[in-house]
Amino acid sequence: MNRFGPEGGKALAECIRQNRALEELNISRNRLNTSNALAIAQGLLQNDSLQILKIANNQINCDGVLAIFLSIK
Repeated sequence: MNRFGPEGGKALAECIRQNRALEELNISRNRLNTSNALAIAQGLLQNDSLQILKIANNQINCDGVLAIFLSIK
């Protein structure tokens, strides 16, 4: 738990988009919000390496969860 919150979530989304080696990421309990989830979903569309993403216990609503779900290939 890093608690990097919404601002850190934006930076994380960009890192997910650019990273080509990361296979597992646990970002549970980090005060991420739906806006962060939507940005993460966009990053996932361009990431082929991430296999496991744990996002439990954040402040993400159904729209954010659905966006991440639909972005997974």
